[in-house]
Amino acid sequence: MSLIEKKQAKDSEVKFKFESQMELLNNADIKKMKDKNFHLYIFEEIPVIAGTPGAGSGKNALQFTYRPLLDCQDLATFDEQEQTHKFPGVSLLSSLLETTSGRPLHEKTLMIEIHETYFETPKGKDKTPVQKQKFMSRTKFSVLDAIKYARSSVYMLYLQDAKKRVRAKFYLSRFSLKSHYSFIDLYIKNKLNIVPVIAVDYSLANLTFDESQYCIHTLKEGAPNDYMDCLKSVTKSFHDFNRFILPIGFGARTQIKGDGPACNLFAMSGDFVDPFVETCDELVNCYQGTIKTVKLALPVLYKQVLKFVIDLAKSELKGSEDIRSVRNYYVLTLLMAGMIDDFQDALNEMLKAANLPVSIIVIKLGKNTEENDSEKFIKKAFPAFKQSERVFVDLLDFEKYKNDEDKHTVFFAQQLEYDLI
Repeated sequence: MSLIEKKQAKDSEVKFKFESQMELLNNADIKKMKDKNFHLYIFEEIPVIAGTPGAGSGKNALQFTYRPLLDCQDLATFDEQEQTHKFPGVSLLSSLLETTSGRPLHEKTLMIEIHETYFETPKGKDKTPVQKQKFMSRTKFSVLDAIKYARSSVYMLYLQDAKKRVRAKFYLSRFSLKSHYSFIDLYIKNKLNIVPVIAVDYSLANLTFDESQYCIHTLKEGAPNDYMDCLKSVTKSFHDFNRFILPIGFGARTQIKGDGPACNLFAMSGDFVDPFVETCDELVNCYQGTIKTVKLALPVLYKQVLKFVIDLAKSELKGSEDIRSVRNYYVLTLLMAGMIDDFQDALNEMLKAANLPVSIIVIKLGKNTEENDSEKFIKKAFPAFKQSERVFVDLLDFEKYKNDEDKHTVFFAQQLEYDLI
């Protein structure tokens, strides 16, 4: 039994990845085409059963059809030093492949087509450029050959044009084969425990400097408090997944006397030995009690909070990359005013979550300002989403969960609960 067969027998899905590049065969073509936009398509080769209507017979019988699998939308980039066109990394799930033929995965054959993407201006009155594509060349390989030759070395294939003339070399490398598990797979099979961690920003960034000049953390009777409304929604959202919630705070001085720096990680229960709460009322009481016992301060530093949760997630793997060993999945919900003073350090720490059992939800509270670090935070994380193939950070704006009268009604509370899940 091959490696790929063992994985298929054991797991519901297999994910394979590879990298590729194209080397044109002569200098004239390289100079002519180095600035061209090349696009990669992947097809699956499917045998045609003899006698299939329209397949023909004898020597002219159709032997294979090709089913589109993947359109790699990102274009190749030209490497001046190596004089090759490098295509974006490819990732495919075995569930995309057909199953009716009964062929095992390692016997499957994939076809690669290279197309040139360009813009053409119409001859009519409308001169708006139209995007078009032109076939350049193709090659194909079996999954088994890719496993043999492209896992630890470079597998070279020839690209042929429509007239079957060799136009370029196609290099396949870093072909990897891994078991793939969805979050639902792990939640059901592993009886995964969801651990909600709520981090509240108690910094001076919660002071507004507009005409109203108030603190978002106000406890004045009758005054709206977005943090309390948001905490109630978060509690309800996670209630069906876990009895316990771990509330932590940052950005405030826990010692009222003196002018020392802010503490960047403290238990809202007042005790890190017993930091958990069970009910919405307990969480709100913890929040209110914290407001009364700390002093809003600066700077607004996130690294320590992120490191705390990421270290918990790391401990789940116990030095192993096998995701099946995970028993706890951490969801960090950051309630913040929008300012981040340790932007790069916090970003570097957050990106470590890419391949760990943790997700991060950032909820921006307070009116939008021109300088909103939370939005920049998410934009900077996009490349990591693509690399890890999952969006592990999400941004919600609490202002969008209010009506025209600036009130967080029951309807909007339910919408926030739904979006958090």
